Amino acid sequence: MGNRFACCAAVCTFALSIGGCTTLPTSFTTGNVMSVHQGMGSEEILRMFGTPNNVSQAVCGASTGKPWTCTTWAYGEFPYDRANFTFNSDNGSLILNNFDVHRNGGTLPSSFTTENVMKVHQGIGSDEIVKLFGMPKNVSQAVCGASTGRTWTCTTWEYGEFAYDRASFTFAADGGPLVLNNFDVHRK
Repeated sequence: MGNRFACCAAVCTFALSIGGCTTLPTSFTTGNVMSVHQGMGSEEILRMFGTPNNVSQAVCGASTGKPWTCTTWAYGEFPYDRANFTFNSDNGSLILNNFDVHRNGGTLPSSFTTENVMKVHQGIGSDEIVKLFGMPKNVSQAVCGASTGRTWTCTTWEYGEFAYDRASFTFAADGGPLVLNNFDVHRK
């Protein structure tokens, strides 16, 4: 029985080492993630993060009436740390349209005091959020407002994680610094 268990454990360890638990490469530093933005070319993403685990292509935007060909690069995999970069590939080159970097982790940092949360209001800059709460754990950027007919680039920062205490801050960038559009702080 002991030898059989040892053999099974060795096989499982080998299987995991060649493709089991896939997480993000070490190149997914906070600095690199915070410098990603809409409009970057695929060569910049490759240089920053390396080769993706998975690549897929589809038609995006069909629900808005303006379909376009999108190519998505995936790093890591659910339920582990993961990232997706979706590029517009209609014009032959890959231009970043939106992205999502999700890093697992527990609850809100201790900086989420009632006093700090009460200082948050629509219109403050992202630099103020960093001063109050530190760097975010998860970062995503997308196109918001499609249902209103007035689209804008929105960047969302997340702290904490569902089913624990969590917070999200969604910013607008109108060619300048990120300005807070809306936020949600959820403590149990």
